[in-house]
Amino acid sequence: MAYDLFEVRVADFIFNDKGEMLLLKNLAGTWGILGGHLDKGEQIRDTVHREAKEEANIEIDIIRQFGIRSLSDSNSLIISFACRYKAGEIKLQEEEVVEFKWVTLEGLKDYTLTFEELPRLAKKAQQLAAKKIKPFSKRK
Repeated sequence: MAYDLFEVRVADFIFNDKGEMLLLKNLAGTWGILGGHLDKGEQIRDTVHREAKEEANIEIDIIRQFGIRSLSDSNSLIISFACRYKAGEIKLQEEEVVEFKWVTLEGLKDYTLTFEELPRLAKKAQQLAAKKIKPFSKRK
């Protein structure tokens, strides 16, 4: 029996202290969030941090993993994380991202988004990011 292998990817829903989400414009002209694939041998939380550093030059705290979805058209398994902005001046990875904005969830309706479920997932991520809990990346 043959099995299709899934590529594992992360989706970083990053919020600042005002409750705004980091939204990025890709080369195709749509707006989305940070994310990328898990490298061989890499821990999933390291992927979350690496992608934030590579794509936007920022440090984040991981609050919670909150969703897993699959995309059958690309054989991707996407794991979503609620994150808080921690530090760093945003400098975009120009090969993938052309613009960024901090946006309220209500403001998402004004953008052409990369995927339909983004507002629904962002709402859940914002609720988690707003909680006064220790970041996952610092738990022992």
